[in-house]
This record gives sequence, structure tokens and C-alpha cells, in this order.
Amino acid sequence: MYPGYGGNPDLQPETSDNYEAFVEYSTPLQATRLTGYYNDVDDLISFPEGTAVNVDKAEIRGVSLTSDWVIDSYLFGGSYDYQDAKDKSDYTGRVDFSQNAIDYSGNHLPYRPEHKGLVYIGYRLPSLDIRAEYQYVGDYYSRITNTDAQFVDNYGLLNISGNYKLTDNLSMTARLNNITNEDYITDIGYNTDGTNFFTSLTYNWF
Repeated sequence: MYPGYGGNPDLQPETSDNYEAFVEYSTPLQATRLTGYYNDVDDLISFPEGTAVNVDKAEIRGVSLTSDWVIDSYLFGGSYDYQDAKDKSDYTGRVDFSQNAIDYSGNHLPYRPEHKGLVYIGYRLPSLDIRAEYQYVGDYYSRITNTDAQFVDNYGLLNISGNYKLTDNLSMTARLNNITNEDYITDIGYNTDGTNFFTSLTYNWF
């Protein structure tokens, strides 16, 4: 259990009906896909004030577009996601619903921005490829209560990554995130890293 989050012995498991459809177009130069989805969730688990509770009914729907291109040695592309995620509970005329359920009908579900996007450009050599990307995350709420104090502003991050093939079996990956040292948060009360670096070695036995 995370500090500050209480348990709830009456918590019910989530159940959902999920639907998805997509169209895709591919050529030797590019691959593009448009996906639409709809999720109808009962007893969604949420944390309005530090204790896990069930949202009676939630609806999550959206579209996602991705496109990746390779022209000669150049790589570029991007993605965009639109999501409408809300509490769709209807307590009209009900007086005996479970004490475990909460009524925030019409509120946005937490940690689900309406808009997200990414664009990138890169260059590929026989043993090395490098890529620069810009990542955008739109506004969202960090709790289903949707108060002003729980509102997280949109932010954008500029990142650089690369992969170098040392041998046929060994490769090294490096990534520099938030190179402009953007000041942002992903949750109220939690600081995020500024510029940060990640690297790894991968060995393929086959």
C-alpha cells in the first residue's frame, strides 16, 4: 500500500466492455493507423481522497492516430490521442446504492488528459540511429473530485535518444529526457525530474 492511501475492504473489482476498431494504410515508406475505441466500465476503482472507492459507471472513448515514415535514412512521424473519459454514474432516484460507490457524475476521470501528442525526427546509419522528439500532454485532473487544487497544467518535453549497435549481439541505448529542463508536474504535490539521462546495454543471445 502506498503511503497516504487507505484500504477499503468493501472495494469491488472493475468490470468492463471494451470495443476497438482501426484502419491502417502501409507502403514501403510509411505505416499509418487510425484507431477508435470505447470502454464501458462498471465499478471503476479511483482514489478521490486517499482511499480506494468504486465509481459506479465510467465511460472512456477516444481516437488514436499514429504515422511513421522512413525515407532514405531519415525517420519521422508522430502520434495524436484524443480521449473523453468521464464518470457516467446515474444516481437519479436512487437512495440505496452501495456506500462504496461515489457520485461525481459528469466529472473527468483522473490522469487521463483529453489531448496527447508526439512528433519526432531521426536519422539512421547501419549501426546507429538517433532521434529527437517533442512530447505534449494536455491538462487533466489528478483526482475524480475535479477541484481546482487537483488540476494539472499541460506540459511539453523535448527528448533525444539513440541506439548504437556495438556488435551483432550487443547494443547500447541512451536517452536524454527534458533537455530544456522544463518545470512541470504529473500529480499535485509531487515534484518531477528536470533533465535526466538513461542508458542501457542489451545483449541478444540469438
